[in-house]
Amino acid sequence: MRKLAYAAAALSLASMAACSGSKESTAAGGDFTLTVPVSSEAEGHVVYLTNYDTDARVDSAIVTGGVATFNSHVDTAYMARFILDGRRIGMAVIEPGTIAVDSATRQATGTPVNDNMAAYSAAQDTLMNRYAAVRADKELADTTREQQLAAIEAEVNNLNAKTQAENAGNPFGLYLFISDAYELPLAKLDSTLTANPSYASSARLQKLRQSLVTKEATSPGHKFVDFEVVNGADTVRLSDHVGKGHYTLVDFWASWCGPCIRETEVLKRIYNAHKDDPNFEILGVAVWDEPENTLKAIEDHQLPWAQIINTQRIATDAYGIPSIPCIIFFDPEGMIVSRDLRGEELVANVNEALAPKTAVAAQ
Repeated sequence: MRKLAYAAAALSLASMAACSGSKESTAAGGDFTLTVPVSSEAEGHVVYLTNYDTDARVDSAIVTGGVATFNSHVDTAYMARFILDGRRIGMAVIEPGTIAVDSATRQATGTPVNDNMAAYSAAQDTLMNRYAAVRADKELADTTREQQLAAIEAEVNNLNAKTQAENAGNPFGLYLFISDAYELPLAKLDSTLTANPSYASSARLQKLRQSLVTKEATSPGHKFVDFEVVNGADTVRLSDHVGKGHYTLVDFWASWCGPCIRETEVLKRIYNAHKDDPNFEILGVAVWDEPENTLKAIEDHQLPWAQIINTQRIATDAYGIPSIPCIIFFDPEGMIVSRDLRGEELVANVNEALAPKTAVAAQ
């Protein structure tokens, strides 16, 4: 189930870009045209093209007639993100040729590796729809349902492995490898990199490896690591809230992150049950986000707890956080009780720590 959940997340990211077709990027450089449709409200705004592996800003285009158009030259193919007003609005492989992003699916097509990505996304869609249908089929016996779900999970795993192998050496293959790497412990990542030396130079993988080292150093049982953020005249620190003699539940999140927003419903349940308890606090830490977008999300979703905003990578680098939401629970002395728990597991963890205080009702 965990692997399938990962596959769904990988699909979500891949489908923002958009396996058939050529397995390799065009070896020689060449010219490319990329068209990215955006909403009419973005007319006149700037869309930035950033390198997924390095996060470097590569190019920009002004939205005209609801489309951002890039015409340039690429020497070596790379995976790119499109950024509009601080928000990620899609991905594509930048390689020679004419690349078009579909306005509905956000998939990029028109060149060999982008077509590989689109085919993979379609295959994943089919498998995920089948998985959802089996789960919803009330006529199936429990044993039959579990067998069918397990079979689909195996198909997902096989598709991922096959697609990664077929795209080894191109930016899509690297993207899939990195998506897998987020699920690996440090020792397994190191052995996998040894077996795939062509990926060792990836800046994102190097950062990921360092984040896993940091994650191990900030795992349960370790002391909190402080960080500070300067916003105008204000300097705020994690230590303003953690290690102050009470339990602190810290939510690392961003306004554009759907799973983060969904998890706030669990946090609200916890907050409402313990908001009057001086032995407990919830703290939001906004990462990888524009401050104005964070503040709007706080208002739109009515998040009543304290927030540290505009931390960008400061907070995630301190705790080796490769993806969000990430929730870390600290005891009164600032020792880490747990991290990466969500949903009912998180509720139970808080209940146990604060017992015999009023517990959050399980759903």
